[in-house]
Amino acid sequence: MAIFDLASGNYVLYRRVLAGALVATLPLLIMLFVGGRQIVRGIMEGAVKS
Repeated sequence: MAIFDLASGNYVLYRRVLAGALVATLPLLIMLFVGGRQIVRGIMEGAVKS
């Protein structure tokens, strides 16, 4: 919603829109990078039955 508000003006400030998009996606990318091994390990454990 905030990104839409930034882009709704007559003159679009692309730096602000892109900065807002980066700030919105950065935490998700960090979580995926840090927790990626645990996610893959959980998927592999669920796929292999003993």
